[in-house]
Amino acid sequence: MRHFAGMAGLRIVAVDTIMLGTALKAEPSRGGALFPHLYASLPREAVRWVAPLVWREDGTPEWQQPGV
Repeated sequence: MRHFAGMAGLRIVAVDTIMLGTALKAEPSRGGALFPHLYASLPREAVRWVAPLVWREDGTPEWQQPGV
């Protein structure tokens, strides 16, 4: 979140990773933790839900998972 802190218009997107198959790769970040990278277009049918992300006054993110 630190790279996008305070930005308006952000969304949280839940994705069915099984549907992405081998196009989804877990690769080490600069800090060594594994981070997912998608090497293909994101298929619309893999998206399970989308929710807006807003910032509280203290700078922390707030979002609410829609009913699934």
